[in-house]
Amino acid sequence: MADNEKIIDLFKDLMDSSDDPRSDFLKDSEHAHFLFNNDLDRWVPGTEDPIEANDGHPPSNDNMIQPLILDAVSLLLKNYPMFRIKPSKPSDYDLSDEINKHVLSSWLDANAQRTLQLSQLTSLVCGLAVLEVSPEWDSMGEISLNIGLVPNSDIWFDPKEIDIDKSWVIRRTWHTERELELDWGKKEIKNALGETGETNYLPSTNDSDNNLPDWWESVDASYPLYTLWLPHRMYDPDILSNDEINEAPYGRKIEILNGNILRDVPNPYAMPTIDEETGIPRFIGHKLHPYVLHECNRVVDDYGFSGVYDVKGLVIGMEASQWELNELSRILMQIGRRVAQPPMLVPEGSLTDPTQNISYTAGKVIQWDPAVSPTPPTAVPLPADVTYAQYLHQQRRQSLRERSGVREMMTGGGNQPGTSHTPMGTIAGLQEASFTRMWTIVSALDRCITGVAKRVLGLMQEFYQPGRFSSTSTSGDQWYGEWQTKHIETEFRIEVVSGMSTPLR
Repeated sequence: MADNEKIIDLFKDLMDSSDDPRSDFLKDSEHAHFLFNNDLDRWVPGTEDPIEANDGHPPSNDNMIQPLILDAVSLLLKNYPMFRIKPSKPSDYDLSDEINKHVLSSWLDANAQRTLQLSQLTSLVCGLAVLEVSPEWDSMGEISLNIGLVPNSDIWFDPKEIDIDKSWVIRRTWHTERELELDWGKKEIKNALGETGETNYLPSTNDSDNNLPDWWESVDASYPLYTLWLPHRMYDPDILSNDEINEAPYGRKIEILNGNILRDVPNPYAMPTIDEETGIPRFIGHKLHPYVLHECNRVVDDYGFSGVYDVKGLVIGMEASQWELNELSRILMQIGRRVAQPPMLVPEGSLTDPTQNISYTAGKVIQWDPAVSPTPPTAVPLPADVTYAQYLHQQRRQSLRERSGVREMMTGGGNQPGTSHTPMGTIAGLQEASFTRMWTIVSALDRCITGVAKRVLGLMQEFYQPGRFSSTSTSGDQWYGEWQTKHIETEFRIEVVSGMSTPLR
């Protein structure tokens, strides 16, 4: 039997090992979320502290962060993104065509388009999004596939691993005591939580992450249930018995509540079975944990290393240019108001409502006393040429577009390349060049959909029962198909299709 105390110690060590890089990532994500969701006027860059506009400048901003990010999401998911099975040999063509129709039906039923839209938005803003692909059964025993988004604050990965399929994963979900009792039984939950329902609170050693609940602490009468997906390469004979190691060649799933192990089983997505044709034992399913990463821009440290949390969204890099753009917008607004409402110089007492202070903002009335100074003061002249300020303003707008990768040509704005006599090949080359900065984001979307595809196909292979019917409409034709035992994914290749006006990959 597994040593439960050592498993809990391993669980804590894994969470502690990812604490610092994960906390830094969450901190940057929180700041990026603030910049994306607030129409900022003046603030201290790198913080969320506003600057009081008490210098007479009119408030003005030209916030481009949110619309550019939303344009990028629309561009990447312009067409319906999904994947298809490609046959590895000609004899499998008809079979792969049937599987693709089942895949399309499952893809539509899982509402994958909306999940991908949210994951793409999250990755562009925060730098990283996590998708979960899992099976669900209704009261009649019918299975459906669920593709959902996991909050970044409720999941942990190995910070030194870049290939998420090889990483250990800890997932936290929140449940009321009654929900836990319905799932696990009242006796099991009472043993885990105690008669009083109090949690065994263990404080975290990292104070920078104190905005998140720590360890087993309950929040609003909800308790955290942790699921540890332990890969085979991390098995320790001092913790697991030989039988437990041998029965789970694709990892183990361990569920923990309040420091107590509720369940410790082999990976449920690797099901042992016997091949009907050869009689050889084998495992079916995707044989992985159910989580897929959708990253944005990957970065490296001083030594060229990059782990799972070494990512950056687009928003953080746009902050400085957005701050400068707002300042230039204020200056141009001030100049425009002063041109439309120039200051007036009048003798003191000639107006019934004299002003108290001299200012050079728009429409101000400046008075002087002829008895003190017969000659009126000279007003500061309005700028005769604001071209340079306008140039800087346009340059900052262009800088934001360059950082986001969404250029005007890509969204239908700006001048079209070439003339009516320009060869189509030249125009196509220019359009490809305009897309350059987005290729890393496109490739990340490709990897994300591929990761989802592996899990969707594995779940269909493992849990779809022969005789299950699917219906979908392809090319305007209604189609009904039956799932059969010959529908397996190991003989085929996965290819991501659609996604945007430019073919994916």
